[in-house]
Amino acid sequence: IELLDSEGSPCYTIPLGGCFRLRIEFAPSAIINNPLIGLGIDALAGGRVLSLHTPYSSQTIGPIATPCYAHCEVTDLPLPPGEYTLKLVLTENRQELETLDDALCFTVTDGDAFGDGRGFHRGTCIAR
Repeated sequence: IELLDSEGSPCYTIPLGGCFRLRIEFAPSAIINNPLIGLGIDALAGGRVLSLHTPYSSQTIGPIATPCYAHCEVTDLPLPPGEYTLKLVLTENRQELETLDDALCFTVTDGDAFGDGRGFHRGTCIAR
């Protein structure tokens, strides 16, 4: 699992309101016909702050039979400055195949996301 910057290089920081890009490598030992991916982002201070999932209503990822990558992108990450951990869960037909707690740690840094001359003010999330 790698967090990527705008150039596609691995990183561990995202600027306030920046793009969250994640690359997940899969190397299955058997075919996974209906893979579903769940991501949980937790504040290092405690508590889930964001959950992301592939949709249950449609197959957005085809069967995984050989090593491959999945990409997740959140254009404007709504998290305030702080430190976070990422949990990854891979399921098929509602059966958990693999769980990685604390699979990645990253930091959201303060910045002028809105072009108004100041950074984060207060709250639990941000929006443009």
